[in-house]
Amino acid sequence: MKKLARIFVFVVMVILYAVAIPVAYAEINQDGIHSEPGNKKQNGIIIQYKENTPKMMSLNKNTSSKIKSRKKISQFVELIYPDQGVDNPILIEELKDDGSILYVEEDKKLKLYSQPNDPGYSKQWGLKNIMAEEAWAILPPLNKSVVVAVIDSGLETTHFDLVNRIADGGYNFFSYNSNFNDTNGHGTAVSGVIAAETNNGVGIAGVVGGLDVKLLPLKTADNNGYSQLSDVIRAIDYAIEKNVDAINISMGSSNYSDIENAAVQRAIQNGIVVVAAAGNEGAFTYNYPASYDGVISVGSIASNNVVSEFSNYNDKVDVVAPGEKIYSCHRNNSYTSLDGTSFSAPIVSGVAAILKGIDPSLRPDQILAIIQNSAVDLGPVGRDNRYGYGAVNLYQAVSQFAHVAVTDSSKTDVFTEWDPVFNVPLDKTWKVEFSLPLDISTVKEQNIYVTDNNNTIIPMFYYQGSQSDKNIYVIPIKDYNRGETYTLWIKGLIACDGKILKKNIKMDFTTIA
Repeated sequence: MKKLARIFVFVVMVILYAVAIPVAYAEINQDGIHSEPGNKKQNGIIIQYKENTPKMMSLNKNTSSKIKSRKKISQFVELIYPDQGVDNPILIEELKDDGSILYVEEDKKLKLYSQPNDPGYSKQWGLKNIMAEEAWAILPPLNKSVVVAVIDSGLETTHFDLVNRIADGGYNFFSYNSNFNDTNGHGTAVSGVIAAETNNGVGIAGVVGGLDVKLLPLKTADNNGYSQLSDVIRAIDYAIEKNVDAINISMGSSNYSDIENAAVQRAIQNGIVVVAAAGNEGAFTYNYPASYDGVISVGSIASNNVVSEFSNYNDKVDVVAPGEKIYSCHRNNSYTSLDGTSFSAPIVSGVAAILKGIDPSLRPDQILAIIQNSAVDLGPVGRDNRYGYGAVNLYQAVSQFAHVAVTDSSKTDVFTEWDPVFNVPLDKTWKVEFSLPLDISTVKEQNIYVTDNNNTIIPMFYYQGSQSDKNIYVIPIKDYNRGETYTLWIKGLIACDGKILKKNIKMDFTTIA
């Protein structure tokens, strides 16, 4: 093993049962888009030659016989198209052995990021901060219509950006009737952050973009923005009865309540994600319901990613999100900019709604874990009281979690198979250890993933302590099924110094019966 470690440049191993197997790293092996035979035309292959080599752009006869056409696209780069029946990955591996070639990559497709046509979108720095546009571009269709209950001051029922987002059954607990129209403006702004209609040519875009997400307005606050605890408790129980998917509560008190906590726990036990604002006193203090167990507590950051002066901090804060100069819906079909953790929380509620829509079986604690582990670490390394686990990032959450169509990897990639592992615990976390720190941008589902025996990707999330950490932890979002065989795939990863995986890794494992 020591001898191999000296020969190979970059080593990867999965920590199993004292099993560690080295793998050589060299040039890039980058995924492309593969089609089934007879469908879309085969992708080309891009070759960059080394400068000042005698055989530059001169391939051997065996390789040349497999190429249908070649096109020079820059001084040292050409695009080739393989002959019919030639497998791209196999030809790529063959080309990598040519000493005159520096890089070989499949000619992959790039998708345009589509900016919404809402005129106020340019003022919504928060959406850019959480990488909403990039996330919308890769989102799969939702598997259900999602409903977010907003316990607040109501909602302007005729607002252009909200009128098509209102779920049936809204209620006014302050006045004991079904008139939940907003006379304060706070609830309208919170609702706009979550789900303002996107691409309607009016106003702003909501975090959920064009997805099928509805808002259930539950009015508890009066014109001055105050709610009675009893009304909030009734609203939570009403949301449970309505079988909503998430509850946003952008209000709170420094007074702990056993009765309110019991209502919150009932909601969580019924599969409802509860998100609440951490509070705006700018102090180490606990506000409730944000600080109850299981609630996603959200602080605020400014556009420079620094925690807001007014944002409360404590050991219950889970994440931070944009909360200054948040441009959102307001009364009388208008728009305004507001500050406060009240407007950070609905950003996270929007993210939670999307995750729940992708996989309706996710529990609140699983959604919390995804949001925490996909956050961008700010402040001191790791979790801290001011930033929690970091700034929420919709793109990272979706990238780590969304199901990706998987072709038959045995046909599209060349893999080195490790010995299978048996009697694996149902909640097994795989520790993937490298001899060099990884480029964290390559640690995503397309590069490290687990499939079941139907070749369907199993939702996972990934943890890397820091950019200099040599370990990646691959953690199942839900337990594996008993007595079933799964496959761990590792491919296309890049070290911080640019060394890249040459041989892909495949390992079967079977869970305990």
